[in-house]
Amino acid sequence: MKDLDSLHYFWDIEVARSTKDIVISQRKFILDMFEEYGLLGAKPYSILMEANLKMGYTNENVLPNPTLYRQMLGKLMSRFIANSEMRLTAYSKSDWASCAETRRSLTDFYIFLGKSLIS
Repeated sequence: MKDLDSLHYFWDIEVARSTKDIVISQRKFILDMFEEYGLLGAKPYSILMEANLKMGYTNENVLPNPTLYRQMLGKLMSRFIANSEMRLTAYSKSDWASCAETRRSLTDFYIFLGKSLIS
């Protein structure tokens, strides 16, 4: 058997060693995915939402390309769903007749992958 030297990458997982620590990172996987979808220049931002916000109906296109979003989400889910700590959790909420304009009922849903909100 041949010694293959120290481990650096395994299934797109980067392994970095120091004298004290071993750091495991999926930075390469994420960078490759950003490059594939043309997002290398994207900047992170936060969205603040008002508490108890009453949402109304809109005709605006919320996602200009939902197929791209679904592909990226599918790639992330297939990558991380095998990890026992990365569970897919879904919550839904309904408010009867809470729309201020039409008095129709509104339904919200939230889907988490681990602790991250994905939809």
